[in-house]
Amino acid sequence: MKTKFKHGSLRTLSIVLSLVILLTSIGIASLITANAYTSLTFYYKIGTGSWTSTLVNLSSNSGSVDIDLTSGTTMYSVIKMDNNEWYGNQSLEAGATRNLASLSSNYDYTSGSNSNTFTPSVSGTYTFTFDMGSKKISVSDASGGGGDEPADSSYSIAGRFKVHNSSGSDIYTSSSDNTKWSNNSTSIKFVKTEDTGIYVLHTYSTLSELSAQISENNAYFFIYDSSNNKWYQPWSGTSGSVNTVSAAYSTKYSMNQESSFHDNVGNFFMFSGSDTTKYVDIYFDTTNGYKLYYKLVDPEYFCYM
Repeated sequence: MKTKFKHGSLRTLSIVLSLVILLTSIGIASLITANAYTSLTFYYKIGTGSWTSTLVNLSSNSGSVDIDLTSGTTMYSVIKMDNNEWYGNQSLEAGATRNLASLSSNYDYTSGSNSNTFTPSVSGTYTFTFDMGSKKISVSDASGGGGDEPADSSYSIAGRFKVHNSSGSDIYTSSSDNTKWSNNSTSIKFVKTEDTGIYVLHTYSTLSELSAQISENNAYFFIYDSSNNKWYQPWSGTSGSVNTVSAAYSTKYSMNQESSFHDNVGNFFMFSGSDTTKYVDIYFDTTNGYKLYYKLVDPEYFCYM
């Protein structure tokens, strides 16, 4: 049996369907644009200077601003969105991306509390990029003013350790007493590589030199950063053996991040080897967990750097 519709009924049905399609389209468009931002205001001050601000126009929730900064001078910043949302409370680092924390709607940026902080190790122009769709901020490496020198990172070797600088002079973890242990040394720093999240320490020392004792004490070490975090070999207990670093590159030693100091030999690393022909480059890989490894480099390589 066939059902017949009158012309008026078909016309009514057509109108209803058109309205449904229109309303659906409006709903989808609303969902797409609900979290779309058109601009943000970037408030910042450099060192003890006054607060200033710059308007950043956004495209697809993203935008950026360039700021000239001086090495060692901290910049404080917060972000205000066009809908009065505030974001900050992160320790920023060149070459890294951070998740922004939400602040209260009545936030007072002039108080300086809960602001982002960034202390450049190289003078130059830094690009601050905002991805407000995912609430992230990233900082570029310095351009201009930094020359070809690699930028220092926040990571360094702590413990009892000695390397050379490019001139052959000794550098110890403890600057006050070369034989002493240091829990928070910043004298032997890693630098950034071209690969994001991977850092290198040029020791200008042979494997035999790194393995040698310092004033009849083993050269135990771990990794420390400026936020007082520490990276050890993953071990816990009341006694244990030091993790001996002896295999170049083929072995990547896992590390655990801790906020407190562990005074157990089982948490530390120590080099072991007798090679006297090549220098050691120590790598700290933070891209997938935390790993330590090293490469042997011909000393002649540094003559051309």
